[in-house]
Amino acid sequence: MGSATQDDLLYLSSKFSKTLKRKFGKGPETCYVVFKENRLFIYISNFMTSAEEVLVENNQVNLANKFRTAVIDLICKEFLPEASKVTGLSFHAFYHDWNYGTNKGIVIIEPRNIRSEESGEFFFNEKDLFKLMEQVCAKIHKVPEEYKIVKWNQNVCIVECKGVLLLMDRYLYQQGLTDILIEHSREMKMYYLNRKNQFENVFNRVINDLFITWDYEQDKNFIVFNFS
Repeated sequence: MGSATQDDLLYLSSKFSKTLKRKFGKGPETCYVVFKENRLFIYISNFMTSAEEVLVENNQVNLANKFRTAVIDLICKEFLPEASKVTGLSFHAFYHDWNYGTNKGIVIIEPRNIRSEESGEFFFNEKDLFKLMEQVCAKIHKVPEEYKIVKWNQNVCIVECKGVLLLMDRYLYQQGLTDILIEHSREMKMYYLNRKNQFENVFNRVINDLFITWDYEQDKNFIVFNFS
């Protein structure tokens, strides 16, 4: 088991923010790191370069995503050793997602062979949540084989879904055709947002943002609900 003090998390937040600024030429307005169940959750807001703004304004979101994904991947690879040193864990995997509409993003970093554990009590009915997620996935992608709530509080609920990939997803990933996968993920996110009212009824919270990250190697994703 790793550990991280508040000072450690402040240091990692500053480290990640400075690396963003160095690589992109611009830093985020907000960047903070949370440590939970041996994972690091990095929340970022108000972070869009001038080039990305132009691409988004010209409806070239996929190109903006491709650019950001390439740079964030490099930043995370550089960040992993420092995060491992600070927490005492051997981090090796990272996932991220961004919403240009709200100008917010999330990065999830985890060690190898992590065992996710659910908390025992929630402020909502988890069976209702999983049933609704199943209905959404059945319409747009594939029903996950397993769901686990890996982080939740008054501000966020993060659900880990396993067994989420279609054979076509695996093929596209192996061929390096990530553009199509990113576009499909955006469509899936929009389908979730179209059912936003139903999810808000389950949580009894207003949802102000939604993220979906993918791990194509381990056949899983994370659905992140951010509340007002």
